[in-house]
This record gives sequence, structure tokens and C-alpha cells, in this order.
Amino acid sequence: MTEFGLTAKSRAKLPQMDNTDDELSPLEQFVKNNSKEIR
Repeated sequence: MTEFGLTAKSRAKLPQMDNTDDELSPLEQFVKNNSKEIR
């Protein structure tokens, strides 16, 4: 899960390649919500 965590953090910082904020997958929404809450 460490690799996934690092990937999620780096992805959260990078601009979305697919500008589909309305159609985020549950995983992406989960990652985004956690990245905002966890400091």
C-alpha cells in the first residue's frame, strides 16, 4: 500500500490528465478526499 500511497499523493499534486472531474471513479474520489483531509 506504500507504493499506492505515494502514487496517490503524486497524482493528487499533478493536474488531472483526464479533465473529467464530474466522472471520477470511486477510487479517485476516495484518494482526493483523503489527500485533502490528511496533512
